[in-house]
Amino acid sequence: MLRGILQRLTPGGTWTIARLADELDTTPQLVEAALDELARRGYIRPVGQADAGPCASEGCAAGVCTACPVSGGCVRRTGARVWSTTGTSHSPRFE
Repeated sequence: MLRGILQRLTPGGTWTIARLADELDTTPQLVEAALDELARRGYIRPVGQADAGPCASEGCAAGVCTACPVSGGCVRRTGARVWSTTGTSHSPRFE
């Protein structure tokens, strides 16, 4: 499953937990656990929390969000979890 998730995330685009679960014929809970494991191993990293860019310094209050191209789906506002691939090997060995 880890390889399947990484193969889907690597080309880019947007994936929801529900869509990944459906594609992989599994549960959303298992997908979340797999994403956490991929992050722990360094293949993906969470974004929008600790490295929130301008929002980390109260950018929303300063009006930064009005110019932000993703303000409608801002993870700071919705509480959603978002990951990005790290560029680590695209052929990982999973045991």
